[in-house]
Amino acid sequence: MNYRQSNRLEGIALAVGLIMEGIGILVQQELLLLFGGIIALAGIFQTKFFCRCPNCKKPLDTRNGMPRCCPACGIRLEGY
Repeated sequence: MNYRQSNRLEGIALAVGLIMEGIGILVQQELLLLFGGIIALAGIFQTKFFCRCPNCKKPLDTRNGMPRCCPACGIRLEGY
């Protein structure tokens, strides 16, 4: 998995997890809340492991969006 796929997967997991949590709150279903939280957290954790610079393999900081360049080696990241 490359950094672009990892970033997309994080967005999808967060969206699905938050939707599940919202539905869980509306229907008062704790199990749905739990699974929604697990999916959202899994999306965040996988980004920490797989969202890395293709050149130097250092983790990319995605808290403010995907950077245009790697802060460690300076290589321009494609697609951003």
